[in-house]
Amino acid sequence: MKKRLLKFLEGAPSEAQAVEGLIGWNIQEGGESGYVCASCAARILARGCQLGVHFMNGKYLPNLASVVVPVWDSYEKQAAGVCVCCDEIKIRSAINTRVSGVVVGVTLDQSLIIFHKDDYDNRGTLKGAFKDVGDIAGRNGFYLLSSHYSPDAMKRLNFTTEAQKALMDIAEQFASDHVKANASKRGRFVCADCGSPDVSTDASAYWDNEAQAWALGDVYDTGKGGCSGECSSGDVRLRWEYIS
Repeated sequence: MKKRLLKFLEGAPSEAQAVEGLIGWNIQEGGESGYVCASCAARILARGCQLGVHFMNGKYLPNLASVVVPVWDSYEKQAAGVCVCCDEIKIRSAINTRVSGVVVGVTLDQSLIIFHKDDYDNRGTLKGAFKDVGDIAGRNGFYLLSSHYSPDAMKRLNFTTEAQKALMDIAEQFASDHVKANASKRGRFVCADCGSPDVSTDASAYWDNEAQAWALGDVYDTGKGGCSGECSSGDVRLRWEYIS
């Protein structure tokens, strides 16, 4: 299934307009089932493929899949969650953990995973490494990883310190692996809303008497700044992304 769809994408436009509000499609083909995000599906359809099976002039036309079911609501449980074309994962809820940079989230299919904030766009889309942690504490792990409750309070809530420690150990290892994997990669800040790299942030300057010119002082890395791209706003969130 994946090989066939990727072949379609090779000849598809780089961008195509998806139906407003559509999250993606659950698909079935040749005994396999999967999920295609709305963005990839729109590109495949723009190439000239059909949604389902179509027969014309004695020939079958190229199609997305034999069976296609639209996914409109992010709370629908039928979505597989991971796009077979771009490995994009849809997140329905996410919160920061107490391990810097590591986020815990629940996918559309109710899986509990941890991932790094650098791979998340804060709008429900994850593209990057992740680890399933649902087998450790189930849905309770969603709260365990960010809990600031006292041990007594956690006990009353049926949370165990053993489960929390196990989750924190995994989160810390995940953060360490992320640093190692991306140590040699270049990156940039982009607007978290429109994705434009044309961004700025506040900084201070001081007079360099030797150079007889202003020099850069402190850069105020607050996670906010201005965007000169599509947003054209002086107050946006900034997001770090790696450049392959």
